[in-house]
Amino acid sequence: MEYRGKKKSHFKFCDMWIEDEKWRGQACTAGIFLKSITNPLKRLNNDRFSGTHNICDIAKQELNVIQKQLMLDPINIQLQEQEQVPKQGYQDALSASLNLKKQQSKLDWTTMSDQSTSFFFARVKQRISQLQICRLQDERGIVWEGRKYHFMKNC
Repeated sequence: MEYRGKKKSHFKFCDMWIEDEKWRGQACTAGIFLKSITNPLKRLNNDRFSGTHNICDIAKQELNVIQKQLMLDPINIQLQEQEQVPKQGYQDALSASLNLKKQQSKLDWTTMSDQSTSFFFARVKQRISQLQICRLQDERGIVWEGRKYHFMKNC
């Protein structure tokens, strides 16, 4: 009988979690500690950071509405105070969005550079094998083949 359940995904830590108020503990390298914080961090990610890019767009739209009103009436103190809350929300959402994009691009760069490195060394190896001299003919007409023969004086 074969079990075909969900494939277990590996836990990935996101840098943006550190900026949340709920995250105030010190990092520890003990595996038991890391296992104990895996589920709370997953819940934090689902509650606060899922759809980060959409939240950033919504916060920007809210800020734009108030700023358009402020452009029509720049002296209004109430509008200036109202602007501060959406402005801070937009800055927080933008920061989280940028942190997520940085982490994703770092991961992409790492995997792509690993592929490029292996491709580069494969090409170098291929080039070296193409440049090898495998067959020589000396002045007497004797043909030397293979790698076991080296250049010698007075053969």
